Amino acid sequence: MTSVCDNRRPDKSGGDAKVNKLIPLSLVCTLSAVVGCEGPAEPSASVEVKEAQEVVQDTNQPRPDVYAEFSLDADLSALSDGQRQMLVLFIEASQIMDDLFWRQAYGDDYPGWLASIGVDETRRFAELNYGPWDRLDDEAPFMEGAGEKPLGARFYPADMTKEEFEAADLEGKADLYSFVRRNEQGELTLVPYHVEYAQELARAADLLRQAADLAEHEGFANYLRLRADALVTDDFQESDFAWMDVKSNPIELVIGPIETYEDRLFGYRSAY
Repeated sequence: MTSVCDNRRPDKSGGDAKVNKLIPLSLVCTLSAVVGCEGPAEPSASVEVKEAQEVVQDTNQPRPDVYAEFSLDADLSALSDGQRQMLVLFIEASQIMDDLFWRQAYGDDYPGWLASIGVDETRRFAELNYGPWDRLDDEAPFMEGAGEKPLGARFYPADMTKEEFEAADLEGKADLYSFVRRNEQGELTLVPYHVEYAQELARAADLLRQAADLAEHEGFANYLRLRADALVTDDFQESDFAWMDVKSNPIELVIGPIETYEDRLFGYRSAY
């Protein structure tokens, strides 16, 4: 972009010489303070746009350094052999929950997507965020081509609008433990978690029942069995009450779909 700065200044012979030249806009701003030429508003706007673009670019980069790496150590000397075996079962069950959360947040194809990321730093940041969106920066995408994160994550069809959902006659459509999917006719329908993830949840429930057999605290064993049943039925209330009754056990476990933060579209669906 160019602009014209028109000023009259005396020449060396004492006469007036008209200065009327095309000057690069960036130079106009510098000269205006010297020759009294008021530069147009565009330079300031251009600088602001450039700075804004730089900020966006900075926030859209992988930044794994914002997370601190540390080793989680615990003194297990006070636990019995059976209780230590329980911990192994709980870790295995938690890995199943981690897989289910990945699928709810990003999609079923996340293992292949992660493997396709060639830069270690980017892959690590994607692992920490369960996708290409920065959870500490209002879900801003940090990978080229990622686009905006769907407000409904993977709880709803990608092509569904809020108006379509609100108009749909679906019993229990605000349920905590179901996906919204399309049937063969393209209509919205509900699929319970325990149906969508039947195999995975059956495995997790079996691990909890094995742990219950090892439990030395009767109340904790009862909670684990009820929680196992809840995972394969999506009926969690009884196990929630049982968890509240466990007071003195040295081990505590909370597992299953709990919070609804991942559903930013309606806040209905809970995530594992």
